[in-house]
Amino acid sequence: MATATPFIPYWKPVGPTEGPNSWVFFAVAKITGLHRPVAVVSSVGDIQPEESIQGYSLIACCRHIVTIFTDPANHLAICAELALAAKYYSRDGHCEHFPEPAELPEFNRIQTPNKERRMPWNRARVHEFPFTATCLLQGVGFDAQLGRTQPVRPEPLATVYRDTSIEWGMVVVDITELDAVRYGIVGFAVSKASFVPSLEAERRPAAPGAMGPGVFERGKLRVMDELRPRRAMPAAEYMTKFNYETPAYGNAGEVLAQIPLVDAAAMSVVWPLHPEDDSYPPLSTTTTTITSIILEESHIVTSNKEHLSLEQLETLSAESISVVLEGPEASEIISISLCVDSIQSAPAQLIDVLSRADNLREIYLLQSPTRESDALSVQLFEELAARPQILSRANVMLAGAYSALCQKFWLPTVLKEPDAVQLAPLELFPVQQILVRHQLSSFRHVKFDYEYVYLGDGLLKPERFAAGFLLYLSTLMPEADDMFNSKAQLFSFSSAPSSLDADPLSSAEISPILAENLALPTWLPHSNVKYWLRMRDLVPGGWTVIVSQEMYRSSGSYYMRYAFIRPRQQGIVVDHPPLKLPSPEELEVVGLKEFLRATAPEVDPVLIDRRLHDVAKKLASGSPYWEPLPPDVNPLAVLSQPEAADILLEFLNDARKLKARLRDAMRESPEGESPFKHFKFKCYLNCFSRS
Repeated sequence: MATATPFIPYWKPVGPTEGPNSWVFFAVAKITGLHRPVAVVSSVGDIQPEESIQGYSLIACCRHIVTIFTDPANHLAICAELALAAKYYSRDGHCEHFPEPAELPEFNRIQTPNKERRMPWNRARVHEFPFTATCLLQGVGFDAQLGRTQPVRPEPLATVYRDTSIEWGMVVVDITELDAVRYGIVGFAVSKASFVPSLEAERRPAAPGAMGPGVFERGKLRVMDELRPRRAMPAAEYMTKFNYETPAYGNAGEVLAQIPLVDAAAMSVVWPLHPEDDSYPPLSTTTTTITSIILEESHIVTSNKEHLSLEQLETLSAESISVVLEGPEASEIISISLCVDSIQSAPAQLIDVLSRADNLREIYLLQSPTRESDALSVQLFEELAARPQILSRANVMLAGAYSALCQKFWLPTVLKEPDAVQLAPLELFPVQQILVRHQLSSFRHVKFDYEYVYLGDGLLKPERFAAGFLLYLSTLMPEADDMFNSKAQLFSFSSAPSSLDADPLSSAEISPILAENLALPTWLPHSNVKYWLRMRDLVPGGWTVIVSQEMYRSSGSYYMRYAFIRPRQQGIVVDHPPLKLPSPEELEVVGLKEFLRATAPEVDPVLIDRRLHDVAKKLASGSPYWEPLPPDVNPLAVLSQPEAADILLEFLNDARKLKARLRDAMRESPEGESPFKHFKFKCYLNCFSRS
């Protein structure tokens, strides 16, 4: 007689099975024998699945992250930070100090309201490797194909992933070899389930319901995978596992199919197997061995005679750097990277040395991962601004320019009576601001919403601005209410192709995020004042871009009209706008092609026409969010001079009202509830409220 199989208690699903609702993204690199995290960001999901990163939207994130890390334009800056990471994670043959593991908050997608999910950014924290963190942040936050934006924020390097979480999944990107970046997705099935303790309970009929037996059966959310293998999934497996559909417009999965997966070792530090594995094991290697590991694994190849890598050296002077740059083999050096906190000379002395090296085309001025402030980067830029010939011939990366990770300003405004002007030289970074007019849906009469985008801290030269501007136009959505999501559209400027001949879906050169735009809230606390980012006075040396996003009512589609404008002789002051439309003699109005002819004549006009055509075609074809435009509607047109002048007056009028409301809010806010309590922009407010 056969023996009956004993009953084993189990959890029975009583609801649909779903994938992770929130995600933590790790960029790791093999350093001192282990894959260490060099950047961590998270994206907290919404209680509404369609508002979270799930399915194809996660695949699109992975694709954009890989695109950024594989773009050669970013490699030297990343390699320099990896060299600092090797030094940061080990010293004298022993591990550096490591904080306790940082745990991700455990939300319940059924019970946790959205207001508890909107975690504030840590504004006091200094990010160890800001350039790499900016790469990862923008890869997650912005979809360069559709313009979709995601909530995203930086996390501490000590953040760990727990596979028992009912909320979180993980994406790991291995950047040890930048010409062979790897990625992988980790996520387990979550469902509402009830515990079945006995055979009798299993046989008990489900409770009846209007939609069928068991529909309203109680249960609690839990991870349903009892066995959770320590391996990563490719995109296709993730989509299949959770039954996600690939949209017709998406090809991210095809791109990722060519990218190799991370191995289990790449996840060992960020995904501890047991609680006792949370601490980093000590190293037994000697200082000499560690030095060789640093050189090998951070990929600063010593045989590259074109690049001078000095970021690992602790005591340098301007004089010692000068000796190298003026040596017999200096003519081959076209790029240099160094840690400015290690320079035992004044900022002016260092910039003097770099200014004499006429052959330098790339300069990377990093700061220590353990620094307390980015102020030194600002001092260095002030010296660079006084010698614009360096900025003209070379691309300069400053660690402090990535302070937007803490939602802080980094570039101060220079107060020169009667005006306040930006520090970045306008002859090199000519676009001051973008004024965006969004048409609101209205059945009775046309209304517009006004947005101000400051460009002065983005350090965008003309062609690089143009590449970002075209990406911005092609992905611009009607204005969203969510503060970060709407501002993440501006990542189109800081993660755009390096030139107009590059494909924006396979190229993304990282530049400073528009810090002032990211730092200031969209809505003024305790009021209905929107967009209190101030409009700048127009000066003859700088350009302002007007964008009017307008609705074609019969289809609900959108088309764009735009213009580059600048005063010809006399500036236009926000506080004292002209009483009538500026004439053609007073206000120059041109399109993108004419703007580049004036600021970057080396750019091929045929290339500009082709890119404009590509953007117009994309706008005309519609999107997943609205219908295509009729054939007789021009999707991308340049405003005429009278049209641009008229819209400019609209913005000047709105900006004056905004400033008045802000001044009232400053006077009325109780001291304990000041909307400016947590922002370091005294100079900004002084300029803003100046009457």
